Amino acid sequence: MPQYLIIAENVYKKIEDKNLFSESSAETLNHLVGVIRKEIKGTKFKLKYNFIDFDECLTKPLEDCAIKLDVSLMPNHKNKDEYILWLAGFIERITTGGEAKLPPISQFIPPDFKFSYEEPPKVSTPIGDDGEMIINYFKSDAFTKIIKEEK
Repeated sequence: MPQYLIIAENVYKKIEDKNLFSESSAETLNHLVGVIRKEIKGTKFKLKYNFIDFDECLTKPLEDCAIKLDVSLMPNHKNKDEYILWLAGFIERITTGGEAKLPPISQFIPPDFKFSYEEPPKVSTPIGDDGEMIINYFKSDAFTKIIKEEK
């Protein structure tokens, strides 16, 4: 994810400098893809799609869209940090070639490794008390004296 954050920060800065943010979400998204395309040029990243119809993504249910891309939670560009985090996730979804996900930890454990687990001994509780100490405390003169002082 760090590499996507770096790209997202650069893209945000370029869009902000060129004043390309608009009230139309589809227009802003089209500008984003154009700047992303320029930003990843010459890197290991490649766009998954040549064309994304953002009007379709914004108006139709996700099941009816040709490209399954949920952009309904796009934050306002004025919230810079939140927008950059969203943009990093957006870039991750529309590109390939990024850092691969970590393999499961089980691949690092040698096949001949054996793990044994011994259950700890159970602690026995004293039998026969039945809370006699607590009952005796409530019957004691010290407790009744405290109760009488509070009244």
